[in-house]
Amino acid sequence: MRKFNTLALAFTGLALLLGTLGVAFAANTAAPQLTRQAVVPGLAGDSSVLSPGQTSTPTPPPSGCAGLRTPIKILADADAGFSRDPVPAAFSELALATRPGGITDSTARILPFEGRVVEITATLVGFRRTAGGGMELVITQGSGGDIMAASFPSAACLAPAADADRAASNTARLALIQACGTAPDSGIFKPLGGTATIRGVPFWGSPRSDGYGAPSGIELGPVLGFEFNPATSCDADASKTPYPTATSTPVLQEMTINVSPAQPYPGQDVTVTINTIPTVVGRSCSFKIYDSTSTTVAEGTTLTNAEGKAIFHTTLPVTTALGNGGATPYCVGGNTDGSFLLRVVAAP
Repeated sequence: MRKFNTLALAFTGLALLLGTLGVAFAANTAAPQLTRQAVVPGLAGDSSVLSPGQTSTPTPPPSGCAGLRTPIKILADADAGFSRDPVPAAFSELALATRPGGITDSTARILPFEGRVVEITATLVGFRRTAGGGMELVITQGSGGDIMAASFPSAACLAPAADADRAASNTARLALIQACGTAPDSGIFKPLGGTATIRGVPFWGSPRSDGYGAPSGIELGPVLGFEFNPATSCDADASKTPYPTATSTPVLQEMTINVSPAQPYPGQDVTVTINTIPTVVGRSCSFKIYDSTSTTVAEGTTLTNAEGKAIFHTTLPVTTALGNGGATPYCVGGNTDGSFLLRVVAAP
């Protein structure tokens, strides 16, 4: 395998800022079939410093949508062309690394340390939403050991990144959600358990003294792969059923939206699929497709099926403008701040 609020109002900006804050499609390069994610964003917490066991946590004010050195953290910098093939690494290698001096928001990628993808096995401590709409996962090597943060920037924040990196990061984010549910709103920290194999880029962020990351500021940013160990439980209390559990009255927490094909041409039939997380049956959901001029060219409403999916089949008008457009989802009882960005191309 997406609360249509302020970022939805900024959709036009996403389409215009293709190279900076829209989903960037490489010119003349076919975009991969991506699943875009619409999430319930977290609000910034207060400025107090709390511990992971408490119910409310501070969210540091970001320098950008992903915090300090945002372009580096979302792989949108000039030095982000390194191999994405992961290399095995020990948690301690990262946790004990010495922080370089003089790191500021404008510091370029520090090579070779930040120029690789590492793969580690870690224990999940908990997660929360960030002020930029992403998720921050706290991981450790073992009970009572060193901790560090693993960053899952929001889909909108990842817009300037390469197609493959966006796809990998969003897939990792969905894998975390499907295994452990969604992080609570308002920056509240949800304790977790279990173990996972995580692939990500070592990144020097802000030094941490809040108990939610490494004092040195080392973290994984962004995460490009997440594989939860199914023999373990995401629940902090392993005696409970792994989260999320099915209930008779599930609360819609998140939506994803996908358009196929991702590069349609005017007059072509497309399929729009909205997924509800957790699965919500019989919920009224709708979509709108915009072209590059922000004109609505297709829309529809239907109920989710037994799998929690709302599926639409529609045809793009022959008058649909070429270029980068998008599709936004809406389901009753759930708001989204994201969209699927697609590229309308000339007919073959």
